[in-house]
Amino acid sequence: MRYRAARDEAQASGPKPIELDGKTAANYILGSEFADSGYSVDEKDPLGLREGVEVEVYAADWGSEYRDRGRLVGLTPDEAVVAVTTKDKGEIRIHAPRTGFKIEETGGH
Repeated sequence: MRYRAARDEAQASGPKPIELDGKTAANYILGSEFADSGYSVDEKDPLGLREGVEVEVYAADWGSEYRDRGRLVGLTPDEAVVAVTTKDKGEIRIHAPRTGFKIEETGGH
């Protein structure tokens, strides 16, 4: 019971969530700064990819019919970071884990 009471008290005293429709949420995201821009591509990575090349990132075992495609901005032993240009010419960054995902250069620049 103590947990529930503490949870209820925290919910009552905290800020109320704001509901946003998809377009408004997208505008907030596209209008914000990147939280961390300190990514780089590890030059010693076995894939041999360079920063700025166009790549596709997709699940290695399932769901591989959907692929994210964009400019490689970060590559570490743990993750790949791909910059994707939106329809409105904004940019979002997609973070994909290295485990269970494939990263392939597409030849575009």
